Amino acid sequence: MTLKNSQTLSSTKNPFSQNYHFGFYRYDYGSYKKWPSSVLPEEEFNIQELISQYQNSFNLEIQSLRSQIDSLTSQVDLQSEIIRELQQERKIIPIQNLRSEKIALVLPLYVILEKENNVFVVSSEDLNIYGYGETELNAIRDFCKEVEDLYFDLKRNRNKLSKLMKEIWNFMKEIIKEKRI
Repeated sequence: MTLKNSQTLSSTKNPFSQNYHFGFYRYDYGSYKKWPSSVLPEEEFNIQELISQYQNSFNLEIQSLRSQIDSLTSQVDLQSEIIRELQQERKIIPIQNLRSEKIALVLPLYVILEKENNVFVVSSEDLNIYGYGETELNAIRDFCKEVEDLYFDLKRNRNKLSKLMKEIWNFMKEIIKEKRI
């Protein structure tokens, strides 16, 4: 449909605003306003062509947004997979028994158990020590032996300890008690 400036019953909607055009007047947010003559086109134009141009423009933008969404979704999926793998390889577990004839835990000791290069490693950030083994159980046993060795080393040298070692010794005194033999 071809429209001219002089037609008064033309009806088009501008997709960028809430304005409806009715010839020389427009409905603009609840009231009719007269279009300035400078706004009205002097030459003929095709409404379907304008709609098609707007649709093409919007379709390109939608495609771009979909591409960005797909890219972000891929990134989130990759990060989720990495987190799942890390959670499987690294666990926080409580140790409640040191398997020692000399000392016992009064409170559980929380350690990190992880697998690195087919070797299990148990570590404690509180004690700054670790144990390792080919199985989880062997790593825990090695760690418990290290705790026992550290406890008696710190006890024997408690008057010569650095500030960090004093903190570890004080922590160990809170969670470990010696067994009576």
